Amino acid sequence: MERFGASIYSRELRAALRDSQLFSNVRDLEMFKTPPDLIARVERPIWGTATIPVATALSLGLVPTTVQEEHGISFSLSSGSLRSGDRVPVEFSYSGPSTLGWYCLALNLSPNRTGRDVRTHRRYREGFAWALAQKRPEILRLLKESAD
Repeated sequence: MERFGASIYSRELRAALRDSQLFSNVRDLEMFKTPPDLIARVERPIWGTATIPVATALSLGLVPTTVQEEHGISFSLSSGSLRSGDRVPVEFSYSGPSTLGWYCLALNLSPNRTGRDVRTHRRYREGFAWALAQKRPEILRLLKESAD
């Protein structure tokens, strides 16, 4: 995979590709002696919402702060062959609420919520793998180009 300017996005993509268990080998492009079959590249950084929870902090967590945040990964796959410039875009992103304060403890009892990093949640990983699976025909075309 190509390195992105801000290395955190490359690390997140590398981890997501490995966790998907759809690829036999996921490494940085520089580590390959021969061109890999596919090259992954971050296309758009996705990050959470920066907020200063003043009311939550002043109330020692009694007044919750909720913000909408986008999570996911936007990247593309291309053939390792230098002959092809085709890219398959893969967009896996969604928005959801993040709540700070004591109230989040009750919210996180729901199976649809998590108090941990969303990227470690089973549903996030499955959603990412599904976004890749939906691109199967295009990815197979890239693999064929690599093999030719």
